[in-house]
Amino acid sequence: MNPAKSFDYRKLFDLSGRVALVVGGGSGIGQAGAEGMAAQGAHVVVADIVPEDAKGVAERISGAGGKATSVQIDVRGTAVVPSGNNRVVCYGKDVVGCFACRR
Repeated sequence: MNPAKSFDYRKLFDLSGRVALVVGGGSGIGQAGAEGMAAQGAHVVVADIVPEDAKGVAERISGAGGKATSVQIDVRGTAVVPSGNNRVVCYGKDVVGCFACRR
């Protein structure tokens, strides 16, 4: 990198106006990822098999000024997992990333 030029790293991690789906976001590393992406401006969909955990994390994000929604999801079967050319669309926008975190 050229030392004479500066780089705005905040832009590199700016997720404003984007949607992030975090599967397993109700606890642990999934919770940390969800909160981190919300802090960078993403609307986070906290998905977890335990609906109370997902709701709690979404409320924590909202309480800190972020945008979050919770959903219950069980991805142990293939019926709910998109395949092929299917897209995950949430709030009218393509989801920028699907982050799966296992307990």
